[in-house]
Amino acid sequence: MLSARNVSFGYPRAPHRAVGGVSLDVSRGAFVGILGPNGSGKTTLLKLLGGLLTPSTGEVTFVNSRFKDAFSAAAFRARSRISICMKITGIQNRPATA
Repeated sequence: MLSARNVSFGYPRAPHRAVGGVSLDVSRGAFVGILGPNGSGKTTLLKLLGGLLTPSTGEVTFVNSRFKDAFSAAAFRARSRISICMKITGIQNRPATA
């Protein structure tokens, strides 16, 4: 299970937090979609859940192991077992160029 508890993150010098107070649980084998407008923190949240960023507050756990930071053993284990697929809109309608 992947869990987030009250996770927040802000980029340096940004006027506001990119992610604020998110909590969720994802069961083994689940497929989850994260939807929202541009700039709403979707990519940042996925990076937090995948162990690529360290939350400013709150915690992310994977199979009951807390991510202390992006370089922790738990984060490395999670990255080997979690898939993140980003959709870039508009790119599929562009003609191929050589």
